[in-house]
Amino acid sequence: MGQTKITSRERLILSGLRLISENGVAAFSLRAVAADCGLSCAAPYRHFKNKDDLLLAILRYIHDAWHRVQSVIIAEEKDLRRCLTKICIAYIRFLLDNPSFRAIVMSGDRGMPPAQKQLMGKLSERTVQLIHTYVANAGLTEEAAHRKTGLIRALLYGYSFMLSSGELPENEDSFALIERVVSREFDLS
Repeated sequence: MGQTKITSRERLILSGLRLISENGVAAFSLRAVAADCGLSCAAPYRHFKNKDDLLLAILRYIHDAWHRVQSVIIAEEKDLRRCLTKICIAYIRFLLDNPSFRAIVMSGDRGMPPAQKQLMGKLSERTVQLIHTYVANAGLTEEAAHRKTGLIRALLYGYSFMLSSGELPENEDSFALIERVVSREFDLS
């Protein structure tokens, strides 16, 4: 069976993703990405206008990968509470399975341009919409939806950090615990 050949553009994106996760956005450059790929320093300009354009492509790559995972769950699970719980657990697994993604998503890098920060915010957009729908269906206020969203996000990033740092063992018992905690947060009583 033949493997899918990776394009130069995708090589640049994946290299940029790794380099940002290792060194941050401030140390990120097209020259470093090209060198990491074994390409000429002019090669990135065939695919990207500048460093910000490559950064935007990297963030779109992360966004699209997460969107595919999330879409499968939404298509398969019709119960909104179970759907939200599954999405939350899948997001933690997604961050753990993709350490370069996790490093960028959780970096809070102040060197990131506004357009890229805006795209980062879109990673959780569908989940936030689902939480708001769930809370609205229960007759709760928009303020309650914002509080619930903040709490769920804090749990997801906190558990992701605890699992990735080894503070919490990355095993099925831990994921069962996380699932119970997250599911309980969707209790609306």
